[in-house]
Amino acid sequence: EVTVTVTYQTNIGLFGGFGSFPITLRADAAGKSEVYWK
Repeated sequence: EVTVTVTYQTNIGLFGGFGSFPITLRADAAGKSEVYWK
């Protein structure tokens, strides 16, 4: 699960730092977000 969080931070880094917070939380809570983004 930790690996998924790292990947999200990298992708969100292009959009902005503020976006990494909400996305990271959803990834840990749901875990299905990884498939949605990928």
